[in-house]
Amino acid sequence: MESADSAAEVKELGYRLFQGYYFCKPTLVSSSKGMPERGLAYLNLLRALNRESLTVSELEELVKHDVSLSYRVMRSANSAAFAVHREITSIRTALVLLGFDQIRKWASVWAMAGLSGGEAPGAVSLALVRARGCERIGELIAGSDTGGLFLLGLCSLLDVILRQSMEVALTDMPLPTPIREALLGAQNSSRAALDAIIAYERGEWDAAGELIEKLGVGQSALPTIYADAVRWARTLSQFSAPEARG
Repeated sequence: MESADSAAEVKELGYRLFQGYYFCKPTLVSSSKGMPERGLAYLNLLRALNRESLTVSELEELVKHDVSLSYRVMRSANSAAFAVHREITSIRTALVLLGFDQIRKWASVWAMAGLSGGEAPGAVSLALVRARGCERIGELIAGSDTGGLFLLGLCSLLDVILRQSMEVALTDMPLPTPIREALLGAQNSSRAALDAIIAYERGEWDAAGELIEKLGVGQSALPTIYADAVRWARTLSQFSAPEARG
C-alpha cells in the first residue's frame, strides 16, 4: 500500500496485517497536542539508556525503576538460553550474566516498543530487522561501531513511531555524530549500511548489492544477513510487548 486512502480501504474490509512503503512514512501530527505521558516516559528512558556516560549502576537503577524492564531482564537471565544452575534473583547479577552492552541494547528495543504504544507494531518490527541487519553488516567491517549501527537501524523509523519529523524526533537524543547525521540523511558509511538493508527489504537487489560492496562486503552476504535479522527480530518479539510501567 502506498497511500492513506488504500490503507483505510483495506482496514474497512477487515484486514489486520499490512505491508507497504506507506507504513514507513511518518504521519506528522501537531506538536501542540504533545506526547502522552506514557510515551514521554519511554522516550526519556530511551534517551537515558543511550547516554555515552551511562554506568552499570545507572543502568541497574533504570531497570529497577521500570516494572516491564525488570521482568524482561529477569526472564531473559533465567531463560533456557543461558546454562545457569541456579535461579537469578537480582538485577545486578542478571546484568553481569547478560552483559552491560547487551542489556542496554535490549532495553532500548523494549523502550522503543513501549514508545509506540502498540500503534505502530509494523514499524517497530521493521526497525528491529533494520537494527540487526545494520549490526551484522558492521560485524563484517573492521573497526565498525556495531553498537552505533544497531542504534541507527533501531531509530530509522523513530519519525514514523513518534509521528514527527526526524529532526524533531532526535531532539535531545544522545547519539554518536555519524549515526545522527546518517539518520538525517547524510551519505556516510553508516547511512550506506542502512540504505543497503532498506533496499534489500524493498526487493531492490541491485541497489542493495552495490551499496554493500562499497562498504567492502560481498553481495552474497546480504541474503544471510537479512534472513538472520528477520529471525532475530521474531525471536526477540516475545520479550518486546509493552507492559505496565512501575
